Amino acid sequence: MYDSDQIESLLKAMNEGDLKARDALFKVVYQELGQIARANLRNWRSAHPTIDTRALVHETFLKLTSGKSSDWQGRAHFYNAVAKAMRQIILNYVRDKQAGKRNGTNESIWELDEQLELMVADAPERIEALNEALKLLEKTDKRCFDVVNYRFFLGLDIGETAELLGINPRTVNRDWSFSRGWLETRIEEILSSKV
Repeated sequence: MYDSDQIESLLKAMNEGDLKARDALFKVVYQELGQIARANLRNWRSAHPTIDTRALVHETFLKLTSGKSSDWQGRAHFYNAVAKAMRQIILNYVRDKQAGKRNGTNESIWELDEQLELMVADAPERIEALNEALKLLEKTDKRCFDVVNYRFFLGLDIGETAELLGINPRTVNRDWSFSRGWLETRIEEILSSKV
């Protein structure tokens, strides 16, 4: 991660309407957003053969900073928004791509990590269930949701996640373990309720 003081300063300037701060922030976080985008695309594997890392970075930054000014409440808030924006962009891409490809296969294209596979290949209803489960986790346990965002969607390790959230690494590890099981259960419940 880059200098948190510099990022905090640029976010504050953006909140105050400084248009140059937006461009400066992009330059500061561009390389890091590229790493985050590459990690996200690796996680989605075969679901993204034509999505471009650079395009994902630019679309994410544009989504975060264009239009209505966000009241950024610091670096953690910004990175949470980055994770959420990338997740939405990728989910929309996969959903759109798979809407026309329903050959009924069940191969895994997305893994939360090696212990938890979420089967969404060629199954738009599974993508929707994943998205619903993530929204429910955000309402149910915001810290666990943030841990999932930072660990999976930002590609941060346990220590980096703990630092960004201001909590102990053991707590992050517990939240991460809990969240994987919780998401897996909710996805199956959501799918079962729609049958």
